Amino acid sequence: MNASGKIFINELKNEFFIIDEEITVPQFSVKEISFSQKLDFDKKFKKVIPFYIENHDLLLEPVPKSDTHFIHYVQNIHGKYFDFLHVFKIDLKFSGDSSMIIEKGNPDFYPSYRTDRLYYKSYVIPVKKIEIENKKIARFESESLVSKIKVESDQYFHTFAMFDEFDKTSLIDKLNEIIDIKSLPVLYKIYSFWDFHNFTFALNILNPINENIINGIELFEPAWIVVKSEFDSEFLKYITAENCEECRDFFRQYINHDSEKLYFTDGFHDSLKKYLSCYSFHTDDDLAVKRWKRIDIKN
Repeated sequence: MNASGKIFINELKNEFFIIDEEITVPQFSVKEISFSQKLDFDKKFKKVIPFYIENHDLLLEPVPKSDTHFIHYVQNIHGKYFDFLHVFKIDLKFSGDSSMIIEKGNPDFYPSYRTDRLYYKSYVIPVKKIEIENKKIARFESESLVSKIKVESDQYFHTFAMFDEFDKTSLIDKLNEIIDIKSLPVLYKIYSFWDFHNFTFALNILNPINENIINGIELFEPAWIVVKSEFDSEFLKYITAENCEECRDFFRQYINHDSEKLYFTDGFHDSLKKYLSCYSFHTDDDLAVKRWKRIDIKN
């Protein structure tokens, strides 16, 4: 089983969990984690968090390319009508107590350190294209939600060119508005399960064991259809066309539509609330000092 304890989020809303034993992270280049180092980390993580990465492929080329200090795992999952990818990535850039540093960093290398804390991101996204090499996922392209992003300068940039400068807060607000935040067990300003990763709509999965991923996709697929239709008029025309009746039949429990709009049924909101009700967010005096929140998960 996973040698990990409770899951937390810090003041920056970064997720992490505490593992039962410390691991050592060696120095690695600020440009990228080497191929051999990725394989070494893969061996460590298979011992420490096997349930989180079983049935996943180790991705040797980061997506997006700016993710040079992450170890990426991916799993392709077929929905009822669309394909999805679960991405589980571990951030190895040092962000802990300075007393844990073994060797200081420099302009070319991050420091080496000991840690019992693993920062991670876990989410599902719609996927457009997957490249397989040696029977494993080598690269992928997500289904984009928006083709351009407006930034403060009032200019439009392609998402792949602007991602590092893009503040996604307003977009996450919009996503929660579409899906209806009343269905969520916690104010999304504290933590949003709906997110924007890899230039597309995403569902964060805090405890990414296989059952939670599959159950999440069952609700994420109709959510993706409705959200995509809000951002893309051509997609709305496609999904409401007569020849797409089979697709709508798959999701009749969760989606209704009229001539101009898709919208969620009460069944979707009831199912979403049930799915997310297992999560509860807690704090106490010790956590408040650290500006952490603990996430308890009911089985």
